[in-house]
Formats: sequence, C-alpha cells, structure tokens
Amino acid sequence: FNLFYIYHNKDKIILIDSRKFLLRWKESYDLIFNVFYYNFNPLIFGSSLFKNEILALNWNYNIFDINLWKYYFPFFIFKLNNFNKKTDFFFDKLSSLNVNFYLITDCEYHFKNIHYIKKKNYYSIGLINFNLDPWLVSYPILTFFESFLTQMFFFKLLIFIERKVISLKYNIFKNIWLNFFIKKLKN
Repeated sequence: FNLFYIYHNKDKIILIDSRKFLLRWKESYDLIFNVFYYNFNPLIFGSSLFKNEILALNWNYNIFDINLWKYYFPFFIFKLNNFNKKTDFFFDKLSSLNVNFYLITDCEYHFKNIHYIKKKNYYSIGLINFNLDPWLVSYPILTFFESFLTQMFFFKLLIFIERKVISLKYNIFKNIWLNFFIKKLKN
C-alpha cells in the first residue's frame, strides 16, 4: 500500500500523504459517477448481511431471466466453498449477460469469486482494506477497515451517486427541451 500513500506495520497505520489519499477517493467517486452516467452494467458481490440490497441492486442494473435467477443469486451473496461445473457455467454465462464490470464490497468474503473473475479477465472494482493485497481487483477503493459499517456507507454512496446522475441527466434534458421550445416561440 505504499503506492497508495499508506504505510502499515504490525501495530500502526500511517497515512503518508492525506491529500493524495483523498484524491484517490475523489477519483473513485468520479469513476462510479461516470459508470452510472454512461449506463454501464455492474454486477455486485457482497456479504450475506446485505443480501436484500445486493439482490435489489443487481436486479435493478441487469436484466436476468427469471428462471435462471434462482441459480445465480447465491453467487452474489454467498462465498464459494469449492469449484464445480455449476461455478464454471455461472462465470461463463456472465460474459453473455452484457455485464461491464464487477463490484465487490467484501473482498475477503468473496476471495474465490475474485479468483474466478480474474481468471476470466473481467474488470473488477472492490473495497479493499489495508490488510489485503490491493491488486486483488482491477481498481481498488481503499478503506482502513473491513466492516459492515463501511459496506453500508458504500451502498449508500452508490445510491447517492446514482441519484446525482439521474438529477444531472434530468436537468440537461430539461434545459435542452426549454432552449428548443424558446427558439420555436421566437420564430
């Protein structure tokens, strides 16, 4: 984590440059903002405590076949115990679902899923605390602690950013329509 401006030894965490650390969080915010602005389809993996939130967000962002959904949803909220043909089928099927990237809120919990995501060369974004390898995912979002509270605030951040994007798009389209309408009235 020295590249991310954090130094860690056995009993201390030292933030080397807080300005660069906050800049990294701003870049993460901008990335998620652009993901929602350009309507990319994320697929979210998380801990079983947030089962309802994860399933609702995945159902909202993606179009699933209702008959296959009962086979898909355990992968998003439960960690894998072993590899079998069902797991291989699931990760092969994800490539045909028009999913652009994978968002993992609990990287320690979904360690095996991350392995298969990397094996299939899918792009992933994840909340990584300083105890884990930051290169488990393609784009790490750094946190100091792996806790349910951090994950809850991250879900709230996702929903907040999505609402900002919807509001921005609404204002842009409203201004375009009003400008067009005003030009027509002047003519």
